Amino acid sequence: MDHWPAVPRPQRDASTGQRPVK
Repeated sequence: MDHWPAVPRPQRDASTGQRPVK
């Protein structure tokens, strides 16, 4: 799982259209 400090995973996904790279 991704553990972002203050960057929600769903938002990142919708923003780039792809999964955020850790």
